Amino acid sequence: MILSLGNKISPYDLGLEQEASGKKLTLQQVREQAESKHIQEALSRHKGNISSTAKDLGVSRTTFYDILEKYKIKKEPG
Repeated sequence: MILSLGNKISPYDLGLEQEASGKKLTLQQVREQAESKHIQEALSRHKGNISSTAKDLGVSRTTFYDILEKYKIKKEPG
């Protein structure tokens, strides 16, 4: 569920950040930020357990390791 104070949903409401320069993000950049954040939150929920996080996200462990490398996400110590 997404909550917003107004009648429009902003990047802030989605937890996405614009570049410090105020430059607008491309759709690809927004997708990558959202995916990275979702993966990090899932890893945190599963206390860094790769197998259970991958299963929760509906991907194989191998694919999940590729995703972690793509976004340069470090596995939490668990």
